[in-house]
Amino acid sequence: MGLALFRAVFPTSDRWSPSPPARPPKPIRLELLLGQPPVSRQEQLQHAWNPDDCSPNLSVHLDEPLTARRKPTEHSTDCIRGKRGYAGGLHAWALVWPQPERGTHAVVGLATSAAALHSDSYTALVGSDAESWGWDLCSKQLRHCNLVEPSKSYGPEGASSVPDSFLMVLDADRGCLGFVVEGEYLGDAFCGLTGKTLYPIVNCVWGNSGVTLRYVGSFHRQPQLTELCRRSIQQAMGTRQTDFSLASLPLPRRLQIFLQPQEGQEHDV
Repeated sequence: MGLALFRAVFPTSDRWSPSPPARPPKPIRLELLLGQPPVSRQEQLQHAWNPDDCSPNLSVHLDEPLTARRKPTEHSTDCIRGKRGYAGGLHAWALVWPQPERGTHAVVGLATSAAALHSDSYTALVGSDAESWGWDLCSKQLRHCNLVEPSKSYGPEGASSVPDSFLMVLDADRGCLGFVVEGEYLGDAFCGLTGKTLYPIVNCVWGNSGVTLRYVGSFHRQPQLTELCRRSIQQAMGTRQTDFSLASLPLPRRLQIFLQPQEGQEHDV
């Protein structure tokens, strides 16, 4: 019965595909989002942690408006949701959570407005029911409805731990949640999330820990043909795609400029 329930929650066909054998390329819409100019400070604050929607043991201070800090309280799990809920579009956030401040149950992900925010014990509250979907940074496992797949992990290849900073990506149009670590898209962690309004959420147990949530931006259209062509050529060029190699090719200058990598911002810090 347990296996049947697990397959019902995580069917392998199209709803959840943790840690695929080969890493998929970064989705082009995500590449285009990350190539956009940084959003304003005001917009970052509009998408930051919500000090009015959290456990009593978490707070957001005026001098650190993007960071949620947990009080040193024993036998308590504490969560906080973001200010905005998302039901459409592509969205990305940069999270910073120092490894020494994670403790035993450090989970990040998405939740509905109905997800619980506090427990009187140390636990992975995010991912414990049908209202939240979480990535456990300690075990590198995915959690939903209090189920995990012990034989598989979701995380960067060859790394023993998840670094301090990484990206969380919600494609609400497709209904999929994924993560980017050190520039590598790890693939879809969860799918089947369409029709829901979802909020960023974090699960903390470590005293005085701080988790920063910085909104990177959104993308609401389909790629243009020119953008698809540029990406296809750049992928075919692979690691040879540098200014020197482009300049050495017998191509018109305008085409060389067209094929140069798009300047974006640094999002993993």
